[in-house]
Amino acid sequence: MANQFLTLTFRDSCRMAFPFSRGLHSFLCIIASLVVASFLASTQAAQLAGQKSKAPGLGATPAGWEIVRETEVNGPQLAQFGKRLDASLKCLFNTFVRFENQELQINTITANSVEDAIKLQGVLRKGKQNPKWVIQNGPHVYEFVVRQPSQARLAIQARMAFAIEPKKRTYHVEFDAIPIKNEKPDSAPDGRNQLFNLLLQVPTNSKQNPRS
Repeated sequence: MANQFLTLTFRDSCRMAFPFSRGLHSFLCIIASLVVASFLASTQAAQLAGQKSKAPGLGATPAGWEIVRETEVNGPQLAQFGKRLDASLKCLFNTFVRFENQELQINTITANSVEDAIKLQGVLRKGKQNPKWVIQNGPHVYEFVVRQPSQARLAIQARMAFAIEPKKRTYHVEFDAIPIKNEKPDSAPDGRNQLFNLLLQVPTNSKQNPRS
C-alpha cells in the first residue's frame, strides 16, 4: 500500500508533507492544528504591534512604545457616557500601550470645546487618587488608568513620550523677600543680596511691578 501524506500549507508560502499511518492520523491532526493556531496568533500579534492609534495625541508612536489594542466608543455609548459626565463629547478612545513589556491603558476623551474639556478634567480628577493621572490639553482630556505602582512610572513616561502634555507651560510665581545685611562692612559683597536684587528686576517684556 502506498504511503499517505498529510500536507500543511501556510498562506501558500510554506508547504510541509508528513507520511502517516492510521495510528498517527489523530496525533498529526492535533499537531497540525496547534502549528496553524500558533502561526496565525504570531501573525496577528505582529500586525497589532505595528498598528497606529487613531486617538488625538497618540497617533505618532514613540520609539520603544507600541499600540497593543484600541477601542473607539461612539454612537449611543458615547452619548450615554457624556450624559453621565455632564459634558458634550466628540469621541472617546480606549488605548492600550506597551513599553518594556508593561501595559498601560490611556483613555482619550475629546470634548466639543476647551471649556467642556476643563470641566470634564475636574469631574474625572474627583474620582482619582492622584489628580495628575488626568490631563487636559485643548479640547482633549487624557485619563491614565493606574492600578499598580509600576503603571504609575509608566504613566509618567507616557505623558512625556506622547504628544499629551503641552510642550510649554507658564507659571505665575509670587514670593516675599527681604535683603540680607552684611555684618562685616569691609568684606566682599554678599552674593545673596545680588540674587535678591536680581529677583526684583522687572522683565523687559513685563508690565508688572516688582514685589518686596
